[in-house]
Amino acid sequence: MIACRAGAATAFSIWLINRADSLSDWKAALGIVLLVVALLDLGWKVQGLRHARRSEP
Repeated sequence: MIACRAGAATAFSIWLINRADSLSDWKAALGIVLLVVALLDLGWKVQGLRHARRSEP
């Protein structure tokens, strides 16, 4: 799962960087990438906590 998440973040980063024309676009693209990765990470953690609670006796 970590490899899948890293691959998705890398592909998204490359796509955004290819679209960036100036330094300000680079900063915006990097901010978006970091936000998306943080949201995905948070989502997976919440999903993992829900799964752990269901498996408790």
